Amino acid sequence: MTAIEAIRRTRFASPLTALVLGGLVLALLAVTFPVAVANHLFVLHDVPNLVFIVTTTVVGVVVARHVPDNPMGWLILGIGVSQILSVVGTMWLQLDYHLHHGRLPLGWLALLLQPGWAPAIMLFGLAILLFPDGRLPSRR
Repeated sequence: MTAIEAIRRTRFASPLTALVLGGLVLALLAVTFPVAVANHLFVLHDVPNLVFIVTTTVVGVVVARHVPDNPMGWLILGIGVSQILSVVGTMWLQLDYHLHHGRLPLGWLALLLQPGWAPAIMLFGLAILLFPDGRLPSRR
């Protein structure tokens, strides 16, 4: 088997990939709580955003695991992943630049992750457009 055939047979949209992404989101969600406490930032209006992240991640993992060829699960999972990256980036930026004046590591990475809400909006619109079977609607 050549390298090209191996790449063609490799399935990036596998049930294991969905579980790994779901675990990543849950791990990043667990990281947000200590960072929010250090920022004195966690307030009640953050709860709906956290519920949205958990809901989209769980639904995305379940759908992507059971039907990996359907793009709906991956789109919904992508919404949760991009939202949690945005939340973690925002909290780390506030901790780094407001409290530590840019001395914490990975501040530059947090600056790149913070606009993660934009892909989430795009993926949400795409998920609505492709609902329910992952294909564009017919002309009629």
